[in-house]
Amino acid sequence: MNTVTRLLVHTRKLGQTQITTEPAAALQPGQARLRIERLALTANNVTYAAMGDALHYWAFFPADEPWGCVPAWGFATVAESLAEGVAVGERVYGF
Repeated sequence: MNTVTRLLVHTRKLGQTQITTEPAAALQPGQARLRIERLALTANNVTYAAMGDALHYWAFFPADEPWGCVPAWGFATVAESLAEGVAVGERVYGF
């Protein structure tokens, strides 16, 4: 079974974090599952968290209140795909 591991940040107390692991949801048509290879945590991530409400960064990767998932840039490989034009094994870069 696939699992999803996330680093969550308390949206009002940015110094509080937790790591969660849960079963991955089944893919829907048009979706792909990516396996992260590398990502960068920089000062920009602090800005994303500090401005999370004002610039809607918390909405990119929703989590249960009061937790949020801070966006990060990185490289990943497509592990599963039900998205047209997105092939398993393809390497991608993004947010």
